[in-house]
Amino acid sequence: MARKIRLTGDWIHVEEGLKHLLIYTIQTTKSSMMQLTQVKSKFVAILGFAFFISKSMGDSITIQNPSFEALTGTDPAHFDSAGNLFPGHASILPTESHGSNAFTTTDPVPGWHMTGTGGTVNYTGTPYLTTPATDGNYSAWANGYQNQHGFLSQTLSATFQVGLAYELKVDVSSLTGFPVAGFTISLNAGSSVVASAVDSVSIVPGSFSTVTLETTINSGSLAEGQPISIVLANSGFPPSSTEVIFDNVRLSTTAVPEPSTWALAGLGLVGLSLVGRHHRRQ
Repeated sequence: MARKIRLTGDWIHVEEGLKHLLIYTIQTTKSSMMQLTQVKSKFVAILGFAFFISKSMGDSITIQNPSFEALTGTDPAHFDSAGNLFPGHASILPTESHGSNAFTTTDPVPGWHMTGTGGTVNYTGTPYLTTPATDGNYSAWANGYQNQHGFLSQTLSATFQVGLAYELKVDVSSLTGFPVAGFTISLNAGSSVVASAVDSVSIVPGSFSTVTLETTINSGSLAEGQPISIVLANSGFPPSSTEVIFDNVRLSTTAVPEPSTWALAGLGLVGLSLVGRHHRRQ
């Protein structure tokens, strides 16, 4: 009674295979110990294979402008002839105050919704960052000085799905020569926070550190089917907080077997042990 494990997308459906393997085990109660050993080996191999694949088959979820490189322009005061932002220059919303190195635009971070003070910045080759942006030349900046907290958010086309573990990674930094910025990063299901991090890594001004958020959507979760959104914010309090710098946002998923699958696997192992004990008594 040979059955194959079906692969569907990034999820391995092992329950059907386990059920049929249990039936086969019962039918082989009167078989030799050699046959039973082979069944055990196959059963353990299936479990090991399922566990390995569920942990290794991660898929990336598309994020628009994840490294904040999409900004272009033609103003010679801020862009070169190729449309690249000059080092030390930045974009900002028209409603916010700014210096001579910033220009106003209603879309300061393409692909992201911006509120408060912040935008896209090029700190490459400036004394504000001792290490460059982690992916490209630009980063996103969010101010916290004088209570002008900047918030960036993006709602993705993907939705939360049961049986998947989600991992969000964001690189964060603060400016050299200024107080360390406070930050909040969250993974939301619609307007509800699913996972968040507040100042979860120690930032060395001028260098990037990576923040990692992880969450698993289980059966019955209110997040199931809800759109995924990412929020990056400066959450520091003045005057102790200035700019926080974000870069290289990435989100991935990994399949996680349902608890019922592991329960069935445990039942199978118990059944195999009982059959083995029966043969030894004979």
